[in-house]
Order: sequence, then structure tokens, then C-alpha cells
Amino acid sequence: MALQCSECVRMAFMVLTVMTTTSGLVLLAVGITALAKDDWQLIKLLDTALCPAVGGVLTAVGGLVTLLGVLAACAVRFEDRRLLTVFFWVTLGLLVASGIALVVGFGVGAQTALQDVQRQLFASTKRYNSDFETRRLWDELQKESQCCGVESGFDWSPVMGINQVPSSCCLSLPGTGQCTATKGAYNAGCERKVSEAAAAFSAVTGATSAAVAVLLLVAMVTSYALIKDSEGGSQYSVLGCSG
Repeated sequence: MALQCSECVRMAFMVLTVMTTTSGLVLLAVGITALAKDDWQLIKLLDTALCPAVGGVLTAVGGLVTLLGVLAACAVRFEDRRLLTVFFWVTLGLLVASGIALVVGFGVGAQTALQDVQRQLFASTKRYNSDFETRRLWDELQKESQCCGVESGFDWSPVMGINQVPSSCCLSLPGTGQCTATKGAYNAGCERKVSEAAAAFSAVTGATSAAVAVLLLVAMVTSYALIKDSEGGSQYSVLGCSG
């Protein structure tokens, strides 16, 4: 019975290592994509390192999770208790650090980041008439996202004149300039569109990260059972199995 339980735990741990490695590769791909995506209008308008920062974190975490999966597979393949111990403690440290980062990021940084985005968007509207690149980026953002201004078309009044908006704001015929903030312009502000896109991205990233965390947690508990078994204890009570 103990032998069967031992083999069952080993097989389960191998499956977990494959799933963990695959999840790490997914995070790695998302991070690299975020780093490579340097043509987003929003990123250039904000003149911020937000996207590279997020991409860097996802790339680092994805790479670490992938390495952990490979390490765990090697530990089981060669029945090396030291590798299992390293996997256990590194995984525990990663989970603790991720939990702290999650609390700090959502509890402290989320509102600050939103306010900073709004401030920089307003600042960029003032460069619309003087900087060709800013004008091009705003026009592309407003056409593609079907939005106008930061919160509304009236945000363009200090730049374009009272009630006036760029032609890219026009709902019916973008580019003709035949619209105003009160007639014919997109109703939604671009900040709202940006927030919706960011929320969708965060949901996908958050769901993937949560799945990875669960996999790591289960793998960590399983590795503890394997460590105990390698010490000769055959202790699987933590898994609800006795031998």
C-alpha cells in the first residue's frame, strides 16, 4: 500500500510539473509580448514605462516558474531530495512574494496608477497642436477606440476652442471635422476605453496567475510528501494518504 501511495504521489507530482512548466511558458509568452508591443498609442502618449514594467515582471515570473517546473521534474527523475527541498523553499518564497505584491499592487498602487494615467492624458492633449506625433497618436486612438478626449469631448476646448474637437472625434465621418463636442462626436472618453481594455488584460493575466499559484501550491505540498518519503518516513497524511 505504501509503495502504491508513493508511486501515486510521484505520478501526480510529475503531472503537476508538466502543468507548472506549461503555465510558466504561457506567462513568459505574455510578458515577452507586452515588452515587444511598443506601438500602443496609449503607451507613447503617456510616456510611461508601465507596459515594459508589467512585461518585465511577467517575463521574470514566467521564466522562474518554468525553471521551477524543470527543477521539479529533474528532482523526481533522479530522486534527488536536495532538489526537492530547493523546489519547496523557492516555491514557498515565490508564493509569499506574489501574495505581498498582489496586496500592495491592488490595495495601494491601483488608484495611484489610474490617477497618473488621467493626468498624463490631459497633459498630452496640450501638445496636440504643437507636436505631430502626439496629434497622430491621439487621432489613431480616438478613431480606433471610438472615443473623444480624456473624459469627454469638452476636454479639447482649452486646445481647440470652445466646444471644438479634433476631426478624429467625429462619429459619422471621421476626418471631415464636421462635428462638435455636443453634436456628432463620440460620447465616450478615451480614459474609459483605456480602463476597459486594461481591465480585460488584468482579468486574463490575473486568472492565469491564480491558476499558476494554485498549481505551485499543490506541487509544493506534494513535494513535501516526497521529501518525507525520501527521508524514510513514508508520511503522506498531508495528502490524506497513509502508508
